[in-house]
Amino acid sequence: MEKDKTILGYTVVLNPEKIPHQEHRILILKLKTSRRFETRLSELIAFFKNNPKCEFSARLSGDIDLVACMIFPHTADGKLECDKIRTNFSDIIEELRSYQSDVVKAR
Repeated sequence: MEKDKTILGYTVVLNPEKIPHQEHRILILKLKTSRRFETRLSELIAFFKNNPKCEFSARLSGDIDLVACMIFPHTADGKLECDKIRTNFSDIIEELRSYQSDVVKAR
């Protein structure tokens, strides 16, 4: 099935209880308009889609525009990544809140 391209790859599902030194962060973003909003929003979404540290991300309706869950090996890595996001997308991010979280349920 791999040879005929029926199977394109595999996905690893890790048990978070077996990997104790992870920093799980929930990011909540409120966005603001700018001249290049649509382009920059596409770039922000692509950033989350292509980031291997991003477990999931979603656009929301209401007063919160985007939410993401990211996993880092250390607390400092999570804080640094949030600072990079704030800096790189400051033209469209009105507010970025970041919360350290403990996993209650994982698939």
